[in-house]
Amino acid sequence: MANTWFVEVAVPALIVTSIVCLVSYALLARMIYDYISRNYGDLLPQRDTWVQGDDIAMGFVTTLSHINRTGGWRRIESAFWRRLYVLNRALGWIGSIALVIFLGGFFV
Repeated sequence: MANTWFVEVAVPALIVTSIVCLVSYALLARMIYDYISRNYGDLLPQRDTWVQGDDIAMGFVTTLSHINRTGGWRRIESAFWRRLYVLNRALGWIGSIALVIFLGGFFV
């Protein structure tokens, strides 16, 4: 019974959750990166690595993680954009956790 429930209910829910959250994360991350680069250019890393800022390699995600580590996102004055930043982090975590639970189901 539990095996059937996991395969029929949990697996599709985990797959849909991870896809929706991670695609939304990528789109929202790009929008937030553009806003930060236009209005808070000093928050961006001074020395770019080969990935940061590279659109093909989704370098805007690594740039946002740098801003998260340094805590610079708290300098954003607009409450709307700060909330979007926090929502973006939550979407990334939810999508990643759903993906890990899905993959962990193969080992149980």
